[in-house]
Amino acid sequence: MSAGPSWYDLLGVEQDASADEIRSAWRAAIADLDPSDRRFRSYNQAAEVLLDPASRAAYDAGLDGPVAPAAVRRTVLGPLLAEGNAHLLETLRAYLREGAATTAAQALHVHAQTLRYRLRRVRELTGHDPHRPWQRFVLETACAIAP
Repeated sequence: MSAGPSWYDLLGVEQDASADEIRSAWRAAIADLDPSDRRFRSYNQAAEVLLDPASRAAYDAGLDGPVAPAAVRRTVLGPLLAEGNAHLLETLRAYLREGAATTAAQALHVHAQTLRYRLRRVRELTGHDPHRPWQRFVLETACAIAP
């Protein structure tokens, strides 16, 4: 964690603030800002991290000191680490590696629709959509440190 203010400080909320309180503070903070303003991007980044439960948990863990890779892996991938969901983790890794659903499906020797279904299950189980850039980054990071 840097020596600067936390995302909570930036938005002017307490660490135990609800998602509604964070969303309200974020909207108030960006209301009069131009989208090209550096502060606008900072507020958006703070809201994106604090409004996503898994990202917020990882961020909160980092406020108390370094975050253990195993904690990030469990927080982000959670249910995918269960033995019964190994095929979903394998699908996610192939999709992240290949960069497209069709090439990942070919690499796994499954139909493209099967791969899309599995990616929907990944989103449902983890709360992270591998098609959205920030969430994809979070998933990629967790996969990189997962055994």
